[in-house]
Formats: sequence, structure tokens, C-alpha cells
Amino acid sequence: MNGVIEVDLNARTPDDRVRLNTRGAQRSLRDQAVKPGDWLWLRDGTIRVGAQIEGVGDQLLARPAWETLEEEIWPDSVSPNPVQVQEMFQHFRHLLAQTPKNYRAILKLLTTVERYAPDRGHIAYLRSRALGALGHPRLALSALGEAMGREPDRPAFVHQYFVLLSEIDRARAFEEAGRIGNLISSVLVVAAFAHVVNAFVRTLGPGKTERIDRQLLERTETFKSAPDAEKAPSSAVAMIHLARGYAHIRLGQKELGIREFGMAVAAKPADPTPLAARGIELYPSEQGIADLKLAIKLGVMNYWPFYYLTHHYLERGEWQEVEKYAHDTAAFLPPNKIIANVLEWQAIARFEMGQDAARVRQSFEMALKFAPDNPRIRQNYGVFEKLSQGQPASTKEWRFDRDAQGSALDFAA
Repeated sequence: MNGVIEVDLNARTPDDRVRLNTRGAQRSLRDQAVKPGDWLWLRDGTIRVGAQIEGVGDQLLARPAWETLEEEIWPDSVSPNPVQVQEMFQHFRHLLAQTPKNYRAILKLLTTVERYAPDRGHIAYLRSRALGALGHPRLALSALGEAMGREPDRPAFVHQYFVLLSEIDRARAFEEAGRIGNLISSVLVVAAFAHVVNAFVRTLGPGKTERIDRQLLERTETFKSAPDAEKAPSSAVAMIHLARGYAHIRLGQKELGIREFGMAVAAKPADPTPLAARGIELYPSEQGIADLKLAIKLGVMNYWPFYYLTHHYLERGEWQEVEKYAHDTAAFLPPNKIIANVLEWQAIARFEMGQDAARVRQSFEMALKFAPDNPRIRQNYGVFEKLSQGQPASTKEWRFDRDAQGSALDFAA
């Protein structure tokens, strides 16, 4: 594998950085023109670990990412018998079949598996997948180089390459994806193209994406005619529909966008992202509410579903649910106007549930700290003060306006 430096992993600084002062390490650093910020592999005997280079004065050190460690089960001096090798492969297949996958355990075995597996390209691909899942896209891209060198047109490798590259350099990924010739050669290749284009347009300003969005829709329209369409991974199919949905939304074609989100949901029902995207666009319909609830149940990591459901329960007068979802929304540390909204709604819910006036007042005061010029919050605060002091007022005077409008595009990667 390229980018390997032979080191002594025991030669570490007090803050756990590896010293690169051996002659072999120094020669490798010069030969590979390594500089601070680069990622590479440190190897010490049968152990290999990814690390980032850091500069201290004129000295280079390496900070290992220990979760990427790989270690041979059997050293070179040991020859395992066939039964031991078969048991190792059974354990490895078990790890690959698990959901969710233990990528650290998979990665740790790969160096040994590589010695006995015939498809070295596939092993390099698995290493790349594991490293990407562990949050190391540069190491993952480096590992994928061996796979791409063996089979540059293998759809799974192409897909992984563009997903990783778009995470590191969206503009370069977009440029390279535009040169893909036979896009419909594989659903995985189409999904890679759609992912890259969708990621790139996120870097552009409003009104600058129309041509690219139309190109995306045109080049992905017939993806179901690809030779591998019937056996394509559900995640790839969902990725294409999701990207197409975002393109339609950017083009102002809301109904077509919602339709694509629905097909993404059908392809991968356990993915919360298309559910959340469709739910935001369909709110406040029953289907929209159901989508947002299910997206939250499936683990969506975005404040918009929680914010919208807080508003939904506010309008229904379900005060305990308002307080719960308001708390969950604020936990994401969203923009000030959204925090102000949910604190205001939380204050109203607390009053309606008969909680202590001081606690209600505290929520209103906090809301005004985040949005001091919001007249509606001040109006609702005034209603509360009148009601708490026995002055003529009615809870019908509450105003439940939302100060923020979400979009499916808020879920675009």
C-alpha cells in the first residue's frame, strides 16, 4: 500500500504522537514528500495503523488514529493449519454480516485475511469501506487506490471512490464525475454520480444550480435500465431517488420531488433522511406528520423534524408533547430564532399544564434573549402576565406562528 512509513510505535511522545526519527522513516518522509496534514500508514512489524502528520518546528510527528489499527493474527514465523484459517474466515464473514457492522474489528482482521484471500482488490475495497465508516476519508481513499488499480471500472469501487472524493474535494469530484462515459453501466455508478452532483450544488449560491440539476435529472432518468438494476443495493437506489428529489425541489417542482422521496423511502424504508425530507414538504398533512415521527424514531440527526412536531402539538394543545419536542429541538443547538420559538412554545405549554409561574416566566425570558426584537414572543409573554395576575385575558390570545420554514434541502448531504 502506498504511503507506508516503517516506525517504532513504542517511540512516542507524552501526548501519544509517534516519533519519526529513524533513518528509514526519515528516508520515506523525504521520498514521499510528506508534509504536515497528510495522512499515511505507520507500520511496525505485523502492526499497521493510520496516522496524520503534524509539524513541531522542523520536526515531523505522527498522531495515530488507533481505531484504524490492523494486526496480523499469526506472525511470519507461524504457519496456521487449514482449520485455523477456515475458522478465521468464518469469523470474518460473521463480522461482515452483522448489522450494524463492527468496523474496528473488521479492519483489525484485514491484514491477516489479505494473506489468504484471492481477491486482493475486494479486500482493499473492504478496508476503504471500514476506514470511511470510521471517519477517515483520506485514508479510505488511499486504501481504495489498490482496488482501483486492479479493477478501475468495477462499479462498487467507482461508487466508493466518488463518495469519498466528494467528502474531501467536492469540486474535483464533480469535475471527474462529469467525465464518466457510460453512466448507465451500473446503478452503483449512477448513484455515485448523483451523490457527487448533489454534494457539489450545495456549495453553489441560490439560482446557480438549474443547469446542473437538469443535467442530473436527465443523466439519471433511465438508471433502472442498467444491467444490474434488479440486483442493485437498496442504498444505491435510494441515493439516486433522493438526489433526484432534491434536484426537483431546487427547480421548484415540489410534487415531483415528493414523488422521488417516496421512491427513496420504498427502496430503503429504514433510512430516516427521505422520510424527513418528504415530511417537511408535506407538513402539516397527516402523511407529513407521520413521516416526521418515523424519521425521528429511525434516528434522524437534524432539528427540523423535532421543531415541526413541536409546532404540530402546540396547535393541537398537547402540552406534554410540546415540552418534550421543544427540549429535543433545543438539544441540537439550532439557530437563535428556532431556539426562541421552542422556548416560547415551551413557556405556553408549561402555563397550560399549570406549572409554576416563575418557571413559565423563565422560559419566556430565555426566548427573548435569543430573539429580543420578536414582537409575537413579547405579545404572548404579555398574555401570560395578564393571566397569571388575574387580569382580563384569554388563552385564545396566544399566537402560534412559526418563525422558520424548513425544506427538504435541509437534509441534503
